[in-house]
Amino acid sequence: MKFRLVIFIISLIGFGVYNHFTSARRDGSGDIVSEGQIGSFEIKQGDCFNNTDFSNLTTLPAVPCAEPHDNEVYAVFDIPLSTYESDDETFRLAVEACTERFDNFVGRTYEDSKLDILTLYPTLATWEEGDRGIVCAVFDVDGEKLMGTAEGLGI
Repeated sequence: MKFRLVIFIISLIGFGVYNHFTSARRDGSGDIVSEGQIGSFEIKQGDCFNNTDFSNLTTLPAVPCAEPHDNEVYAVFDIPLSTYESDDETFRLAVEACTERFDNFVGRTYEDSKLDILTLYPTLATWEEGDRGIVCAVFDVDGEKLMGTAEGLGI
């Protein structure tokens, strides 16, 4: 019994050390200052991250926005639904809401911009766990890395 407890404690310490060295760090104002993984429920407006496998999204590879990055979060909010209707409807509402917020952030209409929208939204499984969050991020349609913030760039 004691042996199992020791193994469990060592595992917890190992996980804590691993997490400490692989997690993104924020400064006192909340900006990401060192790259690493960030939980998808911890993402905030102004965060930057690189592309990942979006099919099983629990963490994102966050980077400081001053470094080259693929995406910048420009809005985070809860979806205005009381019940989950369908994946298609949730996606439609998320894209619509993110598009409405795009122009004010970028300083150019979505139709005329060289930036596109990435949306992260609840699935039925995450909805049942209480997830209501929508994340709107911009990325370059040509796949070029962004540098700094895209806020007000007008591109």
